[in-house]
Amino acid sequence: MHGFARRAGAATAVVLFGLGVLAACGGGSDAVKTAIDKATNGKVKIDKNGNQITIRDKNGNGTFSVGGGTELPKDFPKGDVPLPKGAKLAAAISSEQNGKQYFVLTYAVENTGDLSKVADNYKSALQDAGFKVEGSMNLGGNGGGFSAFTAKGSSWDVSVFSSGGGGSKGQQGGLQVSVTTHDSSSDSSSTTDTTG
Repeated sequence: MHGFARRAGAATAVVLFGLGVLAACGGGSDAVKTAIDKATNGKVKIDKNGNQITIRDKNGNGTFSVGGGTELPKDFPKGDVPLPKGAKLAAAISSEQNGKQYFVLTYAVENTGDLSKVADNYKSALQDAGFKVEGSMNLGGNGGGFSAFTAKGSSWDVSVFSSGGGGSKGQQGGLQVSVTTHDSSSDSSSTTDTTG
């Protein structure tokens, strides 16, 4: 895991735990900020806006946002990479590793029965935008399983993972979209599709 993502994950765990404890005890957010500062050795900053929490490294680079009202990172390549439809953005990471930009977007899909449809429609949207699907896998069914695919574009590569809790109405499923700067060293001319 990337260093910033690891620190953001640790800070998020502290935030979520701290908010739950403080809500139960009626405490303020200063205690949570102090705990995060201590857990990350001051390497992240936290901004709380309503139900949304944004975590940045100490230099203001990279962001991790979670909670109600989470927005797409400002530097996300919207013009190059389409976004899934029928899902709500729940968390977003924007950072850089070895000079290459990456984004991780986590979406919630209200009914897991709709999850495979959302993932399939997203795969089609990527293909329509010129991305080449190079790998695809499906395990389980009716929105209750796991599916994954990768799509390569000229500037960006996209990996998509979806999982659901059984396909029942009312159960929420998740779709994770990872977008990285295109790596031309991994270009291939083959297509793999595995279903099971």
